Amino acid sequence: MKKRFLSAMMAMGLVLIFVSFVSAQQIVFKLGHVAPPQQIQGKSSTFFKNYVEEKTKGAVKIEVYPLGQLGGQRALMDAVLAGTLDMAPAGAPLLATVVPEFNALCLPFVVANEDIFWDVVQDKEFRDKTFAIVRKKGVESFGFTDVCGRGFLNKKRPVRTPDDLKGINMRVMEGSIYTDMWRAMGANTRTIPFPELYTALQQGVVEGEDNALDMANFMKFTEIEKHFTATNQTMQTNLLIMASASWNKLNDAQKKIFREASDAMEKYSQEDFRKDKADAYRVAREQYKVACIEDLSPAERAAFRKAVAPVLEKYKKVIGDDYFTMFTALAKKVEAKHIK
Repeated sequence: MKKRFLSAMMAMGLVLIFVSFVSAQQIVFKLGHVAPPQQIQGKSSTFFKNYVEEKTKGAVKIEVYPLGQLGGQRALMDAVLAGTLDMAPAGAPLLATVVPEFNALCLPFVVANEDIFWDVVQDKEFRDKTFAIVRKKGVESFGFTDVCGRGFLNKKRPVRTPDDLKGINMRVMEGSIYTDMWRAMGANTRTIPFPELYTALQQGVVEGEDNALDMANFMKFTEIEKHFTATNQTMQTNLLIMASASWNKLNDAQKKIFREASDAMEKYSQEDFRKDKADAYRVAREQYKVACIEDLSPAERAAFRKAVAPVLEKYKKVIGDDYFTMFTALAKKVEAKHIK
């Protein structure tokens, strides 16, 4: 009995030593984002976490903090840049404030739909050049957690041409490129904090907004706005970034797994978004009785592109000729393959 007791104690001791050794070797990263866990950015972040943890056999653990638990988008990006947070998805408009080249991803009516955008950002030349630019800011970058075409919602009338926007008071995101874009198309613009938008719509302070349909449903804006046009004026997207000091904690094999996780995450995001997009239209139409215009004709889209041409010319100087030309030429080339 005594021998068996001693054997059991020795075995337990070995287990405790092993567990302590594994815990000591485990790398733990924090990843913060502002999305609900059930939305695509949240789901993609969780997918990335699970992929890394499985492939590294638990040697790397990623703790995900959704819903702005670690701060808003600006705070999260700044924390990664400062090295006080390991990882976060950063939106293209926000990244553009520190990486001017990212204004290219915000240019209006350059990319017609999500599939074209994915092909552009997964192009090797684009990826190599973009990741190298971001690396100079002291952060490593991976793939895009999500891509979603932004449309126009309003409570006044259907919109198919720039003329239809004239006289509509609309809320726009922060960033001069968005104000310039919508004013070029004839709308009156106001910058209103996102949490205040429902009340602003309700009280008539603004009558429309630039948003993705799934988010408009989620925030109940479609209770008020009964017209939606899939203008796809810009693509809403977030690049997953990581502090260099955190990246350098990984060995070469683990870094390779992070790259593989990024590729797998992007594929997952593309497939899951198609389902979410169909659901968003169904909910908007059936639950909120929104009249949806899903596709602009080539002629209608060309009219919008003509209206915003001066905006592209203005931001070419901000972005830089080389990057601007690479991005717009690649978008044009990819679109030619998708849209016959």
